[in-house]
Amino acid sequence: MQGVKRLHQLDLEAGYGSVYLPFALDRKYPNADREWIWQFVFPSFGLWGEESQPFTYRGNL
Repeated sequence: MQGVKRLHQLDLEAGYGSVYLPFALDRKYPNADREWIWQFVFPSFGLWGEESQPFTYRGNL
């Protein structure tokens, strides 16, 4: 878990570090997408994004 937390910290420093939040959670908790508690336990190796979304995410395996 320490390695995953460090990866998340590096992503935040690089301007990434967000995760997709389902339903209206992103509106209810505006900063939750960057908080450690919402991050994936098994993050993907690469980042991804969609043209329709303004953010780049790290998905899960």
